[in-house]
Amino acid sequence: MVDTTESRPVLVAVAGDGSESAVRYGVAEAARRRTTVHLVHVIDLVPWREPAVLGVAERRARTGEETLWDAVTYARSLAPEGVLVTSELFHGEVIPGLLEVGQEAALLVLRRRPALVPSGPPPAICLKVAARSRVPVVCVPHDWHGVQGAATVTVGVDHAATSEPAIREAMAAARRRGAGLRLVCGWWMARDNDHAEATNGIDPRSVRGDLERVVATVVAGDERLAAVPVTIDVQHARPADLLVDASHGTDLLVVGRHDPLVPRGSRIGPVARAVMARASCPVLLPVPDGSSHLWHGGAQRQVQQLQTGAHA
Repeated sequence: MVDTTESRPVLVAVAGDGSESAVRYGVAEAARRRTTVHLVHVIDLVPWREPAVLGVAERRARTGEETLWDAVTYARSLAPEGVLVTSELFHGEVIPGLLEVGQEAALLVLRRRPALVPSGPPPAICLKVAARSRVPVVCVPHDWHGVQGAATVTVGVDHAATSEPAIREAMAAARRRGAGLRLVCGWWMARDNDHAEATNGIDPRSVRGDLERVVATVVAGDERLAAVPVTIDVQHARPADLLVDASHGTDLLVVGRHDPLVPRGSRIGPVARAVMARASCPVLLPVPDGSSHLWHGGAQRQVQQLQTGAHA
């Protein structure tokens, strides 16, 4: 099986503060994928929302150029030889802009701002982009610097029947890192009915067997993944709490999401929302099965290339 994602760039969204943790992650991921890292800063100056005050557009554009150039300089200081660092200014609204620019990327990397309340909801930009993106999205905590020791990728699964896209993405991420993979599955009943002996017909051994068959199916589709060591952990615990606990000491946490083409209802489930808000490591949301890998946005793309070139 040929991996076609290597030719597409890793796109990093650069916020006003430079998004250093996202830039670090994006450069490292581009090196692992042997591809380009593309930095994008959106200048959100919309005429119908902000009056055309003399000099505002010029100052905003100049500040955006400085912010993006600082991020490019930082990325090039981190990038190994052969990793191309490119950049782009997008004039428009942030969410449609990131979706438009990122529609053909291999991965869209966002910095997760610190929450005002520790148990509060995930930041709006991460949540809205992840809900609508037709490419995989990673939300990186603002203070992320990696973990010490052996690399591990963790994937949270609910039902084996719907877990294949997340497991496939997690195994590919583990292979690129030379890491092991931990599959985590938790079950929890309604508060009044839940106790240590309450299984509601759930047999952990049966769940483990179902997940082992999914892993075998994924490996059958890509023989390179056979080298990834896999452990399966089935526990009686609240899934969100279990995954947040698992995020401490892991390189990457992978959780599934709903099809972004669903016309109504939540595209980010409650567990994924909680994990995006509280995880201490980067969170990857893969593209669900059946979703096209292209998103056709309505925003008109007006871009300015600042600088393109290989890292020396």
